[in-house]
Amino acid sequence: MNTFKIFMAMVLLWAGFGMQGCKHCLDASDPDCDNYDPCYGQHTIDTYFKVRDGDNGFPPPPKWCLDMITYCDTFLSSSVRLTVPKGNPHSTYEWRIGDDSTVRTVDEFEISFEDDLKEYGWERFYPVTLTIHTPYTSCLDNPADTLVVVTRNIFFTEKQYNIFDPYADARTFEGFFSDKPNDKAQITLFWNDSFDFRG
Repeated sequence: MNTFKIFMAMVLLWAGFGMQGCKHCLDASDPDCDNYDPCYGQHTIDTYFKVRDGDNGFPPPPKWCLDMITYCDTFLSSSVRLTVPKGNPHSTYEWRIGDDSTVRTVDEFEISFEDDLKEYGWERFYPVTLTIHTPYTSCLDNPADTLVVVTRNIFFTEKQYNIFDPYADARTFEGFFSDKPNDKAQITLFWNDSFDFRG
């Protein structure tokens, strides 16, 4: 009986090694795959930081699917949330907002422009500058990417252009989806008789 158990254990061990040797995968970020690239995703620095409406101090509910939001730079509210780009695992960050001398070094934060907007008015741009520091590695295509500075202007407006006015006619917008930049698309917003949004 013991001989049978030893034999079965050896068969299972041999099968396990055989199955491990037959592992096929194409994930360049997985060290166990044949095409593993230790520099995968580290050749360039992602500079596209995210800006969205603020949460007024409360975390958004998970059902908002924040990973699927299309971010923009125009706001109808005075509070915004800023988040660093995702693709830079070894980088550190410095944020500067407008002419404020405060340097923020966190990955994500919310800031209110309410006082400035009250004092100087709406319909104005504020520059947001993000400095990205990345330790040099041979993975970087450009050694100058160890220090990257990017500035984007965010715009605050009180003008809604009646986009969501339930008493107005349907609104039609023309543009394109980012995955099909050569195909024109139309989006129409309209309301039904009970003023439920449809479209």
